[in-house]
Amino acid sequence: MLKEVDTIVMFIYARYDDYFAEEMKSLRDEMGKPVFIILGLPGNHRNGMRLLTKSGVPSFTLPERAIKAVAAIVRYSKYRHQS
Repeated sequence: MLKEVDTIVMFIYARYDDYFAEEMKSLRDEMGKPVFIILGLPGNHRNGMRLLTKSGVPSFTLPERAIKAVAAIVRYSKYRHQS
């Protein structure tokens, strides 16, 4: 299934620790595609956001922000392919 998508946007309520951040980074690297995390209960998981961001996996508090980031990547990709 992962071969059929261009990016992954996940809404997760999981425990956000070093292990989770590394697993998301590994998933991104194995797929070669962007992974975005939307945190459930973000107020309780600020440290998790920091760990994900430090691992190179963007995390967001609102779905709208994650989708705007995906849209920006699509626009940039189209721009690069036009050049």
